[in-house]
Amino acid sequence: MLIAGLIRFLDYTPIKKLIFKQKLMNYVRGYITLPTLLKKHAEPFSYLKVFTGYIPTRFETLVILGYLILHTIFMSYKYQYDPYHIIFPAHKAEVARFVAYRSGILSFAHIPLIILFAGRNNFLQLISGLKHTSFIVFHKWLGRMMFLDAVIHSAAFTNYYLFYKKWDMVKVKTFWKFGIAATCLAGMLIFFSIAALRRHCYETFMALHIVFAAMFLYACWEHVTSYSGIEWIYAAIAIWGVDRIARIVRIALLGFPKADLQLVGSDLIRVTMNKPKNFWKAKPGQYVFVSFLRPLCFWQSHPFTVMDSCVKDDELVIILKAKKGVTKLVKNYVERKGGRASMRLAIEGPYGSNSAAHRFDNVLLLAGGSGLPGPIAHAIELGKTTAASGKNFVQLIVAVRGFDMLNACKQELMVLKDLNVHVHIYNSKQDATPGVPISPKVSKTDEIVIEDTPSVVDNSEKALSENENTEQPLSVSGTSNVDFEFATFHTGRPNVEELLKESVTHSGSLAVVCCGPPVFVDTARDQTARAVIKNPSNVIEYLEEYQAW
Repeated sequence: MLIAGLIRFLDYTPIKKLIFKQKLMNYVRGYITLPTLLKKHAEPFSYLKVFTGYIPTRFETLVILGYLILHTIFMSYKYQYDPYHIIFPAHKAEVARFVAYRSGILSFAHIPLIILFAGRNNFLQLISGLKHTSFIVFHKWLGRMMFLDAVIHSAAFTNYYLFYKKWDMVKVKTFWKFGIAATCLAGMLIFFSIAALRRHCYETFMALHIVFAAMFLYACWEHVTSYSGIEWIYAAIAIWGVDRIARIVRIALLGFPKADLQLVGSDLIRVTMNKPKNFWKAKPGQYVFVSFLRPLCFWQSHPFTVMDSCVKDDELVIILKAKKGVTKLVKNYVERKGGRASMRLAIEGPYGSNSAAHRFDNVLLLAGGSGLPGPIAHAIELGKTTAASGKNFVQLIVAVRGFDMLNACKQELMVLKDLNVHVHIYNSKQDATPGVPISPKVSKTDEIVIEDTPSVVDNSEKALSENENTEQPLSVSGTSNVDFEFATFHTGRPNVEELLKESVTHSGSLAVVCCGPPVFVDTARDQTARAVIKNPSNVIEYLEEYQAW
């Protein structure tokens, strides 16, 4: 964390660019810290459709390996045994006792960090600059090792009391019963956190996770209430409480705005809502958690990229894609209202730190599918800057299937018409037509996959209200290339490798910002790592805005 915090601090100084010009540093970044581990990170791996999950990046893998090494050292180093057996009559009992105490302490020491890393208001995220996705990865591994320590703790003390023939006496003690309960609950927390359950029944997973976690903390409290170690439980509860209070405050500051929901095409919804004057301004790439305030789904909150409106002051814009779960229910509701409706929302945020893209001379923005809003916000902000300075090169690459997403973001895209931003739109559903340039930077193999969102119970749709509104949805049937004459259109999918080759030819530093479908994001990450290796004297940074957990 200290190293990550130092690197984040260097973002605000010219020192980082000097470091990134060093060939050795770029070889380390290109081979070790930037790439995916097994060509998959944003895209989940799957084996037999049962074993599935997210693979850490190489950097995250190194952090995890370092943690595992430290944990092993802390667990095994420097036990001071009594060679004369004055206290313990046998070496076996002595080892069992020492291992039991150390594993118990280590297990409890994990608990505050586990809760901190899972929280949305994690101060270490602000200090280190690491994404919430990375902390969720660390959260999982801390939980697994905490459970392993608890098992070792239980087994060691069981062996100790069996040796002294005190098993019948200790097994009826309150601390022992709650210790067994805590260990079992920790195992249940891990078992019911499997990726298959999170992916297909996310709300069920969340409910079970919260209930089991509360029961686990209570069991731990009762286990050590008469012994040492309860301070770890105090710390964990305090961290959880502060996070919940901060979340409530974030929601209360914006109130519960009445949002306008407008259907775009078949599965996109443009959400706009007013915000108080002089309120927080959404920075490019930031996101908020949205709760749709209906009786059977108000407790659900899902993250969406948020933008400030470019046509109306004090208005927030969210573009969401209806997939499974609550977003599908919302889409069905808007459809029943003729394509436009209003609904009360709870907005929690914003989350995510300001991007460092504006500190680079050249910026390549890669956007795919429903990941378009973040890069557009970057393009607008960077375009205004470059228009004033006239020295930077900003290129926005948009990969879409049809015109639905373009129409949903049309107001924001039209702002780029008068800015110093080069816009290239790759439409994989568009047939080649006369007058449409075909770029060689097109890949036939880059597959774009949209990730499913967590599902919810089927009867939640009944919770949606019956507000009447007969306004029609935004039409996409008449949208064509002519509406975006300032952009260059291509058919097919963008070839990220060729785009990077072209971008590194511009003088100055380069930032690659990417948000889009999982395969697209993983391709961009690996191709950027290769570009860093091939151009070790250039300053190239990769800024990924895709998040999944």
